[in-house]
This record gives sequence, structure tokens and C-alpha cells, in this order.
Amino acid sequence: SSRMFSLFRKQRDRARQEGAIMRYVKYALGEIVLVVVGILIALQINDWYQDRLDRETERNYLASMQQDLTEDSQKLRATINGNTHLLAGVDDLLHLLAEPSEDEAYRRRTYLHTLKYGYWFVEMEFSELTMAQLKYSGGLGLITDVGVKQAMLAYERGMETVKRQTEQLAAYFHEYEASQKALFNPLLSKQAFEYIEVDFMRMLDPLETFEPLVPAGDYVISDDPTLWTDYYGDMLYYKTALNINTLLMKRQLEMAESLSGLITEQYGISH
Repeated sequence: SSRMFSLFRKQRDRARQEGAIMRYVKYALGEIVLVVVGILIALQINDWYQDRLDRETERNYLASMQQDLTEDSQKLRATINGNTHLLAGVDDLLHLLAEPSEDEAYRRRTYLHTLKYGYWFVEMEFSELTMAQLKYSGGLGLITDVGVKQAMLAYERGMETVKRQTEQLAAYFHEYEASQKALFNPLLSKQAFEYIEVDFMRMLDPLETFEPLVPAGDYVISDDPTLWTDYYGDMLYYKTALNINTLLMKRQLEMAESLSGLITEQYGISH
């Protein structure tokens, strides 16, 4: 009987040990589950917090973009109006040159037109900071609305097109300017240039404003027919380039207004 009692005691001790092991295993598994759940919750909280930061950054970018678009729209309108004014003046000058005359009044009128319409054009300077930050910082990936993102990229492509066309316009302008200087006496333009230098946009003042600023004198340096032909041809190329540039800016203005409206519609951020 003592041997049976010893056997029962061993079985009882073994059962106790196995029970303790099972309890430890369950405890360990519970600890692991708790750690995993804690990590998952922490990751979820971190993702939520990061997404919140991303959405805040996205809205900041778009608010800045709206400001850029507002500034661009204002400058585009001024540039379009200025160059449209100059285009009309160049047209008048072409009509004058198509019907030449030796009359002194004709030469003075032609000189005034060259002075007002032939020495400058209005160049557009875009507000590119926000778009540059979006591209080079990787922030463009934060823009969640596909339509807005595509419109922003299209607007940037439009800016690059306008800048390239402006470079081409400048090349035609310098050729036109050179042929103009070969024909007309610049000494008579001193007062008029000083008047414009005070404020560049004074070049858009009425032609009559420049009348008292130009003294009488020898308006034309040379009557060489070849120079006049070159001048007329250079003016035509310049006018075409200026017209294309102005049309591109009108399209860019439409894109600016469309993109601004889209940002307001999708994000509630107005300019």
C-alpha cells in the first residue's frame, strides 16, 4: 500500500508540474498577444497621426498654391492687357509703313509709334515657389485628388511653354530693335525714355502723352530701302511672336482660374 501511495503522489506531483507549465505557456502566450496587439495599436495610431500631418501639409501646400495662382492671374491679366495694347500699336505702325511719305508730319508720327511700341514688351514672371517645393520635396505625392494633381502638373507645363515662347519672342524683339535703331534717331527719345523709366507701365499711356517729350529734328537716320525692308520684315516676325506669346498667356490664365476653382471645389480652400 505504501508503494501505491508513493505512485499516486508522483502522479499528483507530475500533474501539478504539467499544470504549472500549461499555466506558464498560457501566460507567455497572453504576454505575446498583448505585445503584438500593443504594437499594432501603436502602428495604427502612428499611421493615423502621420496621415493627419500629411493632410495638414497637403492643405498648406494647396493654400500656398492658391496664393500663387491669385498672384499669377493678376500678373497674367496685366501682361495680356499690356501686350495686347502693344500689338494694336504695332499694327498701326505697320499700316503707316505700308504707305510711306516724305512728309515731315508722317515721319514724326512714325517716329512716335516706334518710340512707344517698338522698344519693349511686357514679360510675365510666374510665382513658382510652391510648385517647385511640391516637385523637389516629394510633396506632390501628398495631393490626394487626382484631378487637382493633374491640373497642377498641366499648369506647370503651361508655365514652361510660356517661358520658352518668351525666350523666342525676346530673340525676335532684339532683331527688330536692332533694325529699328539703324533707321531712327535715338537722341530724340531721351525725354520719353526718362519718362518711362519712372514707371515701366507708362509705355501704355496714350500716344499723345509722348508728343511733347519728343523734340523736332531728324527723325530718320537713313532712307536706305534695304533697311526699311528689313525693319518691316523683322517687325512682322516680332508681331507674330508677341501674338503667340499673348495667346499662350490667355490659355495660362484660363488654366490658373480652372485650377483655383478645382482646389476650392475639392478641398474648400479659396483664394
